[in-house]
Amino acid sequence: MIEIKNLEFAYTKNKKLFENLTMKFNPGSIYGLLGKNGSGKTTLMKLISGLRYPQAGSILIDSVDSSGRLPAYLSKIFLIPEEFDFPSISIDSYIRLYSPFYQNFQDTQFEYYLTEFEVARHSIITKLSLGQKKKFLLAFGLACNTAVLLMDEPTNGLDIPSKVQFRKILASLVDDKRIFIISTHQVKDIEDIIDNISIINQGKLRFSANLKDISETLVFGDNEELGIDESDIIYKELQLGTYRIVGKNVFSQNTYPDLELLFNAVINDSEKINNTFNNIKSDNYVTI
Repeated sequence: MIEIKNLEFAYTKNKKLFENLTMKFNPGSIYGLLGKNGSGKTTLMKLISGLRYPQAGSILIDSVDSSGRLPAYLSKIFLIPEEFDFPSISIDSYIRLYSPFYQNFQDTQFEYYLTEFEVARHSIITKLSLGQKKKFLLAFGLACNTAVLLMDEPTNGLDIPSKVQFRKILASLVDDKRIFIISTHQVKDIEDIIDNISIINQGKLRFSANLKDISETLVFGDNEELGIDESDIIYKELQLGTYRIVGKNVFSQNTYPDLELLFNAVINDSEKINNTFNNIKSDNYVTI
C-alpha cells in the first residue's frame, strides 16, 4: 500500500504545489491519476519514487518512508517518466547494467514485450525513434515486476497498435500484490484498463473512487436519452449541439463512465460529486 499523509511540497516559497495532501493506493488496482496542467501529477510521481523529498508529511510504501531512499523502498518502485534520456549503449548493455537493481526482473518477459512492441533487441537505444525508445522503456519497466509501477504519460509517442498492446500487457499483470499508477492527459487511452480514478487540483485530492462505485452512483450521457430531472444533474456541458451530463443514477441505469466528463465535473465543482458519494462504503473510496 502507498500512503500519502499530509504531504506538502513547493517549488517556491510563496506558492505550495501540495498542501496537506492525503491519499492512498491499494494493491490489486490500476489507478488513473488525473489533473490539469501544473496540478503536480509529475511531481507527485517523483515524490513517490524518491526523486524529490516531501517538505512536510510523509509517503510510505508498506510502512517504509520515501525520504530515507532506502534500498528496501527504492527496489519496490519503477518510474516510467514522460521525458527520458538514455546513454548511447545497446539494449543488452542497458539490461546488464540496470536489471540487477530489480530482483524480480525477468529477461524472458522483457524479450516477449520487445517482440510485442516490435523493437529489435540488438538496437542502440539512442538510435531508436522516440516511439521505439518509449516502447523499450515500457518493456523494461514492465519486466522489472516491481510492487509499484509509476507511469507518466505512458502512451505518448505510441502508435495505435502499440497502445493496444500496452493495454493488453498491463491488464495481464494485475494481481493483488501490485500497484499501477498512470498519470495522463490521454484519458481515452487508458479508460478501458483503469479501475480507480484519482483527481488532484489546486494541491488537494478532489475525488477518488473505483469505477464500479462510479458506474453504480452516477450516469453519463445525453440527458434526453437518460431522462434525468434537472435536480439530479450534477454537471452538464454542451457537445456537438447536445448536452452531455453527469447525473445521479436514480433509475439504476448502466452507463459507462465518461472519464473526461467526470474530470470536468470534478474540476468545476468537486463538492457536488463528493456529496453524491457520502453514503458509499468502499475500501477504494477516499473521503475528501
